[in-house]
Amino acid sequence: MAIPQDLLCTGSLVNEIFALFLNGQCSDLSEIAILTPRNAEPLHISNHILDLMPGSTVIYKSVDSVVTEDPKDMLNLPTEFLNRMTPAGFPPHELRIKIGSIVMLLRNLDLKEGLCNGTRLSVVQTGNRVLGCIFACGSRKGRYVLIPQNDNYYNQDLPFTLKRRQFPLRLCFALTINKSQGQTFDRVGICLNDHIFSHGQLYVALSRARSKEGVKIESKSGLMHNIVYPEVLQNSDEEDET
Repeated sequence: MAIPQDLLCTGSLVNEIFALFLNGQCSDLSEIAILTPRNAEPLHISNHILDLMPGSTVIYKSVDSVVTEDPKDMLNLPTEFLNRMTPAGFPPHELRIKIGSIVMLLRNLDLKEGLCNGTRLSVVQTGNRVLGCIFACGSRKGRYVLIPQNDNYYNQDLPFTLKRRQFPLRLCFALTINKSQGQTFDRVGICLNDHIFSHGQLYVALSRARSKEGVKIESKSGLMHNIVYPEVLQNSDEEDET
């Protein structure tokens, strides 16, 4: 279906959505986000936005190693190779942040205190091994927490276990549509250069904004694809009949 002209972004989605912040008219980045269907784009977009932010960039590089029973694996897998690995849901080797950056927690740290996988935070203080952050959304918004570096492990589809000592965080000015569920924003940019690929994704993306005026959609074709599984609608109709 064609994207309504008042929702279509004809220029840069980043400049459109983050215009007030980039012009110094808004300081709360937690109320702005760009959503994408797939995992590949958010980190690239987030790094671009970071470069546009004022302030000094702090870079944290991970310490990577291999957990294996075969000592030969240590020789066959150089550190440079491990550094280049960034599996989905795993912290990057190089974490670039500035004061005010929005980041996402990638693992459960303290469920009782709300520090769970997918929590969005704003960085307010940097340290060598600990970051001072505040919650960026929800009932805890503004509450101060400390996020330590820790050991993260990954072994899915690998003949070894990757061990990475790093903050369990990723930049999160942009995030996937699935990760945005349950959150709302004042301004939402939806990047549809990669098509929607699962049932209900388009609805979730559009409903993240608090108003229609807060939505802009980028699509090279000027179209948006809405995936609906007939089985879901059929099951719903059958339930209504009973």
